[in-house]
Amino acid sequence: MESKSEKKRQHHKIQELGHKLISIPEEIINEMNIGNELIDAISLAKKLKKKGALNRQKKLIGKLIKHENISHIRGVIKKTNTKSNLEKKIFKNTEFWRDRIIHKKIIGLNEYHCFIGKENPSIKIKLKAIEQNTKKDSDIKLKRELFKIIFEELSNLSD
Repeated sequence: MESKSEKKRQHHKIQELGHKLISIPEEIINEMNIGNELIDAISLAKKLKKKGALNRQKKLIGKLIKHENISHIRGVIKKTNTKSNLEKKIFKNTEFWRDRIIHKKIIGLNEYHCFIGKENPSIKIKLKAIEQNTKKDSDIKLKRELFKIIFEELSNLSD
């Protein structure tokens, strides 16, 4: 038989799981195999701004989640967090390579091509355009375009 303290710890773990559901995107929540009442409670929690109301809603979510498949919910949260972490890592790598290419010019570009394993002529064209540009507004635009090219390439590598 479980002690009162153990039951309380389990309850807190389940409530924390419910809190994590609030940060998961709406489309993933809707795809999960959970009850409509829980989905509605999560949607409402995402909209609440006042701390007291949000805390009450989190308690309701914790209560409702007890009637769901908890291991399935944990799996979805873990999968979502892993995907989110991968996207953050790709974003950071993209920023690193964009800055390296802009500051080191051809040396940075060659290092990037070695890292990727192939040449991308569109990056070389953007780098040349950035070097020849004198206007600040179009410089920002060109750097964003360079970022998009690198981000797309790094995203394709991780697939």
